[in-house]
Amino acid sequence: MADERKGFDLGGYDSDPIPMPELPFPEKAEIRTRVLDTLVLFRHADKLSTVRPDMSGEQIAFELCRLWFDQVYAPSLRYMDGLKGDGDPRASESFTDAFSDEEFSWLERFHRFLELRVDRLTP
Repeated sequence: MADERKGFDLGGYDSDPIPMPELPFPEKAEIRTRVLDTLVLFRHADKLSTVRPDMSGEQIAFELCRLWFDQVYAPSLRYMDGLKGDGDPRASESFTDAFSDEEFSWLERFHRFLELRVDRLTP
C-alpha cells in the first residue's frame, strides 16, 4: 500500500510532500547519516525559520516530527497522523543494527520524548 504522506516538505500543510525514494534496507552508514542529519535539523530548528519565514515555529516543529516518525525512525509504531499498519520488522531490525546498544538506547529515549509531546502539536 503506497503512503502519500511519505516525504518531507517545509512548504506547509496543504502542499504535497516531496516523495522519498523507496529504500527498504539502506546500508548502516546511510541509516546513521539520515538519523544524524535529522537530529541536526531538530537542533537547529530555530534557524529553519530564516529559510522559511512563512512558516511558524509550530509548523516547523510539526514537519520535523513528521519527518522523524514517518521517514527516519523505522522502529516507530506510529505516523504523525496515526498508527503504522505496515510496520516492517526487517526494516526495524536493519535500523536497530545500525547503532550500538547505547546509541540505540538514546535514540529510543529521544523517540519516547517526542511521542509524549507530539500530540500537543497542531498542524
